Amino acid sequence: MRKQVRSLGAAEDKEVSYSSYIIGDEDDDPRRRRMAELIEIAIKNELTQRQRECIHMKFRKRMRVEDIAQVMGLSRSTVYKHIRLGLAAIKRCSVYF
Repeated sequence: MRKQVRSLGAAEDKEVSYSSYIIGDEDDDPRRRRMAELIEIAIKNELTQRQRECIHMKFRKRMRVEDIAQVMGLSRSTVYKHIRLGLAAIKRCSVYF
């Protein structure tokens, strides 16, 4: 398992769009922007509510899995499962890119 790195400070509370998280704010590459759009569509349409919530907390709010589990009242392994299945669904949608 990879070691989780958590930054401290004001940047931790800052939420960014998935597109910005994936491609950055300064990238003008239309292919990367299109990929980011497809990922946002996949998140909205292909993920279950719990998968969306876990991925939102993990990647947008940059929360640790332990914290997500506590907030949602789930075990850590269940949170990992929702994140893993959500990312797999997003990856399946990316083949259309």
